[in-house]
Amino acid sequence: MRKFLPYLTTGALIFVVTAIYLYPGGSSLDHNQSGYSLLHNYWCDLLDATAYNGQKNHGRYFAMAAGILACLALYLVMAELGQFYGVNALQKRMAKVAAASSMVAASLLFSPWHNIFVTLLIGSLLIYFWLMVVPVWRHTQVTGRFITLITFITLAMTAFIYYTQWCLTSLPWIQKISFLLLLILLFHLHRRIPASQ
Repeated sequence: MRKFLPYLTTGALIFVVTAIYLYPGGSSLDHNQSGYSLLHNYWCDLLDATAYNGQKNHGRYFAMAAGILACLALYLVMAELGQFYGVNALQKRMAKVAAASSMVAASLLFSPWHNIFVTLLIGSLLIYFWLMVVPVWRHTQVTGRFITLITFITLAMTAFIYYTQWCLTSLPWIQKISFLLLLILLFHLHRRIPASQ
């Protein structure tokens, strides 16, 4: 399955850059903002049919395609990590289910049930990390442990801000930092797995 990862990630990157480029503008803080802002727009803003400034979002379907490809790539990586680091068959199966449910939820954020899928996404990711943190901690060095800890903290912060609405204006950039850290962590752990696995 590893052979598909470069194609999936490259496709997702091309589609997301296109979606950002085509986003007409506006955010929850400023409806007159020009284009997409990494600091003020959520990822989900790219999935809306109409942008905050009232114009049709022509990048929506590119964002959907990017989400689906990225979720497929992330699932393949997370499932392989679960198989490699899991200490027993039950933990491996649970990690695979948590990875699958989180990525299915992430790929459906464009739907009318956005908030339900956000909850499923965050909950599944936290379960996945809860299952993986001890075996990963035992099998990695300081760098891996540090990235794991920081990623878990930022994901928990994202969930806390989302549900409490506390310091909500910071959520768009914290969301992106959490996602970037998750990608860095998964890449760091995945490259340690022998290619024969």
